[in-house]
Amino acid sequence: DEDTFSLTYLDMNGATQTANVTIPAGTHRGEMIKATMASAESRAKKILTVTPSGNNAYDILIGMGINGRLYNLPELISVDVALQIYQTDTPEADLLASIETSITNFINSLRIGERMEYSDVQRFIFNEFDPTAEDNIGRPFIGIDEIASLVISTSTDTITNVGDRLTIEEDGRFEPGTIEATLAGA
Repeated sequence: DEDTFSLTYLDMNGATQTANVTIPAGTHRGEMIKATMASAESRAKKILTVTPSGNNAYDILIGMGINGRLYNLPELISVDVALQIYQTDTPEADLLASIETSITNFINSLRIGERMEYSDVQRFIFNEFDPTAEDNIGRPFIGIDEIASLVISTSTDTITNVGDRLTIEEDGRFEPGTIEATLAGA
């Protein structure tokens, strides 16, 4: 027989939503049935309650994709970079903006579960991040005399020295937060 039930879930924005599920008559054990979410864009991150309509028991899986091939979006961890440099007398135009773009592009290139090393960020301060180049190292920036300070942080960790790294859980992914390059002594 057909069966229906509803579930209450917490969405990605922390709001409580309701989804409805209809199990068609004749459905075999092990088949996956898609829930009708609160809206087409709504994504569940935690199931709060399930309100059954009968005596049947179901496994509730959270994921995106197609039957048999579900996946979850990674947990995004924002990374802030605060950088001060001394520049030479003849820096290239828009040097600070170019550095910020390079660091942003590097962070965007990191895959799910991939850690971030302090020295990698340093590399893309001095050189443009280029995903098509060997080791992703593009043209060198002109006008950087030295790095006065570099602080890389998430909401829970901060790294400030060569050899330091930010680790992440296997289902997490770093994303650029506030990336700010300024001139030291200015």
